[in-house]
Amino acid sequence: MKFYLSHPFQSRKEVRSWELWIEMTTGLVLVNPFYDLQRGDMPALDDPATSREARSRAISDFKALVNRDLDALFQCDAVVCVLPENTPAIGTICEAWEACNLEIPIYFITSEETAAHPWVRFMVERTGGAVFNTVESFRDSFLPKDVLRWIEQIHNTAWENVAREGLDG
Repeated sequence: MKFYLSHPFQSRKEVRSWELWIEMTTGLVLVNPFYDLQRGDMPALDDPATSREARSRAISDFKALVNRDLDALFQCDAVVCVLPENTPAIGTICEAWEACNLEIPIYFITSEETAAHPWVRFMVERTGGAVFNTVESFRDSFLPKDVLRWIEQIHNTAWENVAREGLDG
C-alpha cells in the first residue's frame, strides 16, 4: 500500500527518521512531500544558515507546491497525518480535509487529546481510518500477521527464559 505522509514542516526531520523504519518493517510505501516529491527548495530550507527571507523566497511558488502535494496525495491509497502537540499544522490539516472529502482513509498519529477533537473523529469515521497515539502502534497495525506472531514468540520465549533462569541467568 502507498500512504501519503502528511506532517508539519517543523517535524520533517523527526518524521523522516522513523518513516524509513516503518517502510522497512511493514512494506508500506510512505510518500513524504518534503523528501520524495522532487523539491528543489529542501537543501536551502534544511540549511540552518539560510535566512528567514531566503526560506520564504525558496517556497515563493506556493500554488505549485500545494498542487504538487495534492497530486501526490491523490495517487495514494491512504493518508497518514502526524499531528504533534503544540506544532502549527495548517498544511497537514488541509491535506487531511482534502483526503476526507475524497473518502481516502486517514490514519492520525497524535495525542489522545487531539484524537478526541470532533473534526479528527469526524474524518476518521467518514474515511474508515484510525487514530494511533504512537508511531509504534501505527507500525504494529500494518505489520503482516506472521511477523506479529514471530515477534510475540520471541517476546514470550525471552520472558520464559527470564522466568526460568532469572535476570542474571
